[in-house]
Formats: sequence, structure tokens, C-alpha cells
Amino acid sequence: MSIEYVQTEKFYIEKYTIKTPMSTMHYHHAYELYYILEGEREYFIGDSFFSATQGDLVWVPADSLHRTEGKGATRLLMYFKKSFIQEYFSNGTISKVTYDTPFVFRADAHARGTFENMFFDLLKEFNK
Repeated sequence: MSIEYVQTEKFYIEKYTIKTPMSTMHYHHAYELYYILEGEREYFIGDSFFSATQGDLVWVPADSLHRTEGKGATRLLMYFKKSFIQEYFSNGTISKVTYDTPFVFRADAHARGTFENMFFDLLKEFNK
């Protein structure tokens, strides 16, 4: 198995349609939020497996080995380092929102709208 380190900026966001597996295990020194707009992906994070579909939000802790496979998906992806959120939040708040365990959050219709609005607002703000 090959392992790659992926360089990540303090904050990065993108919308992208992925059609092939990301079969190489990799990690980065940033937290990753992966929101699926359409399609589905299988996530391998450390020794955990998650199946994610439209409207799911996947949390990947910083420095966690991970990869994806499965059918194509259009996704919104956000990376952020702890140093980035320290500019905006107290340590107490940061410890409540940065988990060391990966998970998939299956959103209801209201939460999906909230996530999508947040991601698209951030895309507009940071990709000027």
C-alpha cells in the first residue's frame, strides 16, 4: 500500500465532480469536511468504513489516513487547519467542534439546505 501526504493550506474549499476512486491512502495536516451534493462514495478512514450518499457530511480528522471509492459524486470539500479556526474561536469552542473520530452525518432536508448554503457562501467568499 502506498501512502501520500497531501499539502493543505490553512483553509481550502472546492466543488468538484469525482468519477474515479482515490485509491491511494493519504493524509493531510488539516480537518476535512466532505459534503456530497449528488452521487455516492465509500470512505475508508483509518480502520473505519463509511458509505456516504447525497446530503451526507463526512468528517475526516486531521492526520487520518483515508481514501475513497465508488460511483462518481459531486462534492463540496473543505480543508481547514487548527491554526485557521484559532483565529476565530476560543480553545473551548474548538475542542467542541474538532473531533478525533471520523463520522458521517446524515442530514435532514433542513440541515442539507443549511450545509449547502454555508458551503456555497464560503466558495463565493474564498474564490473571489
